[in-house]
Amino acid sequence: MSEIQDPITTEKQKYQNIGGWLILVGIGIVLSPLRLLLFIGRDLLPVFLSETWTTLTTPGTQIYHPFWGPLLIFELLGNVFFLVFSLVLVIFFFQKRKALPPMIISFYLLNLFFVVSDHFLANLIPLIANQSDQGSLMEIFRSAIVSLIWVPYFLFSKRVKGTFVN
Repeated sequence: MSEIQDPITTEKQKYQNIGGWLILVGIGIVLSPLRLLLFIGRDLLPVFLSETWTTLTTPGTQIYHPFWGPLLIFELLGNVFFLVFSLVLVIFFFQKRKALPPMIISFYLLNLFFVVSDHFLANLIPLIANQSDQGSLMEIFRSAIVSLIWVPYFLFSKRVKGTFVN
């Protein structure tokens, strides 16, 4: 005697709409490029477009250090990379692409690595190392929490496996 099996239980369940906890992920993904654009435009580009760059990178000036130039370029290139990456994630998220879960996991982990690296590289400059940098530590904490929550979610969630199928 053969049993008739319910196709929903034998196949992966497919979700037509983005729902559940993915709504929070979607909000974060949409806000990411906006947050990065704001940071690049408000904090990074003015350094390169003003006399600040010259003051920081010219030997003999009061706050010169040889690591300022490489650090600022590292920050600019890293943030531009994450801006482009986050725009691709927005597109893939709403297209429900199968490639999104490994990409978003990479995004979260690379971002954590980037902010930790940036913090330690910045602390090689005595002017920064001697100051309490709560903003940088908060960014590390935020990135770590985001990674701890969403990486396992994207690895093990049935909703993720059933939503990103295109």
